[in-house]
Amino acid sequence: MSWLRCGGLFASLLVLSACSVLPREQASHSAAQQSEMRRASVQQWVLKARLVTADQRASLRWRQQRDEFDLLLRGPFGFGGVRIVGTPQRVTIDDGKNVEISDDPQFDIYQRTGLVVPLAALGWWVRGVPAPGQSAELSRDVVGHLSEIRQSGWVVQLGDYQAVDDVLMPQSIRLENEPWFLDLDVSRWQLD
Repeated sequence: MSWLRCGGLFASLLVLSACSVLPREQASHSAAQQSEMRRASVQQWVLKARLVTADQRASLRWRQQRDEFDLLLRGPFGFGGVRIVGTPQRVTIDDGKNVEISDDPQFDIYQRTGLVVPLAALGWWVRGVPAPGQSAELSRDVVGHLSEIRQSGWVVQLGDYQAVDDVLMPQSIRLENEPWFLDLDVSRWQLD
């Protein structure tokens, strides 16, 4: 009889522990989704990161104010620096020697730097959210944070989420579209 009681007690404890785990997992997934909604609503930020491609390394400072960005790349591409200011539709590219206004920013950035940069979606992806208006396949980590976004032919891997002004922001971002890739190792987020 005592073995039956012990077995019953053990089974009861297993059921109770399973019940206590499920709400915690659901709560962490809910918190991750709330953080994702907060990241999507952030429209102004400054990001500082190290950018690595297959053959280049640079430091990046990115200021975003709604649809307008100001990107400063230092040390890459045979230049002291490249500054790209504008919107996904129109940019000014300044390498310190020449200033060019472009209505085809992706092509002109590629011509100057060798980087394929998906400007329309990039501001969303670095925040750890899919770009709106386009279908996307999403993968999540065990806590519920987005770990991968597959969108517009790109694979975006996200990791190392850290709290910035009560919003969890990714610190590690990898963008791939064979044969190109960009790695961003974020050293600082500032949200406005």
